[in-house]
Amino acid sequence: YVNLAIIKDKKEEKQDNKLISRDTFLSSYEEIHKPKEPIDIDQLINTSKKSLIYGKAGIGKTTLCKKIAYMWAKGELYQEFEYVIYISLREWKNKGLKGAIKDNYYSQDEEGISLDIKEDSQKILFLFDGYDELVEEKKKLLKSEIDNYALTHYIITSRPYGYQRHDFSVDEHFETIGFTDENIDAYIGNFFEDLEEQKRLKEFLQTNISIKHIAYIPLMLEMICSLWEQGDISSSLTMTELYSLTIENIFFEYTEKNGTAYIQDKEEEIFDYLGKIAFEGLKQQTILLDKSIIKEKRTFFSEYVLKAGFL
Repeated sequence: YVNLAIIKDKKEEKQDNKLISRDTFLSSYEEIHKPKEPIDIDQLINTSKKSLIYGKAGIGKTTLCKKIAYMWAKGELYQEFEYVIYISLREWKNKGLKGAIKDNYYSQDEEGISLDIKEDSQKILFLFDGYDELVEEKKKLLKSEIDNYALTHYIITSRPYGYQRHDFSVDEHFETIGFTDENIDAYIGNFFEDLEEQKRLKEFLQTNISIKHIAYIPLMLEMICSLWEQGDISSSLTMTELYSLTIENIFFEYTEKNGTAYIQDKEEEIFDYLGKIAFEGLKQQTILLDKSIIKEKRTFFSEYVLKAGFL
């Protein structure tokens, strides 16, 4: 694990209102964000009892939540709380907070669980992960549950476009900007034991600025390291080739591991189908795709596309 750079949400004013060129942006990511006051996770709760942390896809929001829960369980973080409760909002069914806790932590009937949250709210930290993945109805339910139980300590994560500032009450907004240059070096050091291998990958990133730019996203750096380890990355690699290699890699790894390798023969058809679904989502401006988006070849969809590991 490598710590993310978390900064208070204070937008820097652009000098003389000049637009920042793309080249400047790509070569000077950290300078633009200017994280003058980075917040470590052990300081988050001291800084803000109720926090919203937003960041783009793959930036490490879920990993951050799980790291907090893991460190608490090991007695290394937030020991002032008797409970740290992690809830993946993507998997939250149409139940209240009580139902979500039951689904995540208990096997007995929901009626057998008693929650004294109002009385003990000072002793409980809630981690609500993935607010942007809730439909409108569930967003309202979450807000009413937070108000109903008068929760005093919680962290909510979301992609930037998934929330409105008036959706719920928080003390501070934070942004996680992923890795710094030092974090990237540390991650590569964790990934590869061979020092020469580490050096070669770092040199490749320094000479390929467009790919270095996306390496600040932890998920993308993991993919870059995996492809580098397999020898799939050449010095002339383009962004398009990187994404194509990544998609193929995910497809073949997933199908081998889940016993659906027989669908590999239909790779081109499957990817074509996924592309059409993605394009529909793009036109509708949604990442939550319901069954209405599946308009053709439904048998092919259920027997092949669903088993490819992307949905």
